[in-house]
Amino acid sequence: MGYILLVEDEALLAFMLMADLKAATNIPVEAYNSKDKAFERLAKGVPAYAFLDINLGNETSFAIAEWLMDRHAPTYFVTSYSSASLEKMKIPASLSCVEVIPKVEFRNKISDLLPRIDERRRRCKEN
Repeated sequence: MGYILLVEDEALLAFMLMADLKAATNIPVEAYNSKDKAFERLAKGVPAYAFLDINLGNETSFAIAEWLMDRHAPTYFVTSYSSASLEKMKIPASLSCVEVIPKVEFRNKISDLLPRIDERRRRCKEN
C-alpha cells in the first residue's frame, strides 16, 4: 500500500491537507516541511502518491517532483498561486504532466484525485 507524501512548509496548511487526505483514504500520510526532509524520507522508499506545495520558502519542490516522476510516482502540485504567478515561476517542461491543484479546491477534489492519479500516470508515461 505504501504511503502518501505531503510536502508543505506552512504548518497549519500541512495539518489541514493531511486531515483531508486521512479522511479520504486509509493510506498513511507523511508530511514534511522542506525539500531536504522530503528527500530523507524518499531515500527509504517511493510513495504511493505525492502532493507537493510548489513554494517551500526559499526553494521549490521541482526537484522532488522530478525525482518522483522519474520513478513513476503519481504526483500533484498543491498551491495557492494564481495561474499568472505559476507562469512566472516557470514550472519545468519535464513536469508538464504534474497537475496543479489550488489549495482552496483540495478538500473538495481529494476524493476524485486519488482514483484519477493512476490514469494520469499512464497518460504521462505514453508521452
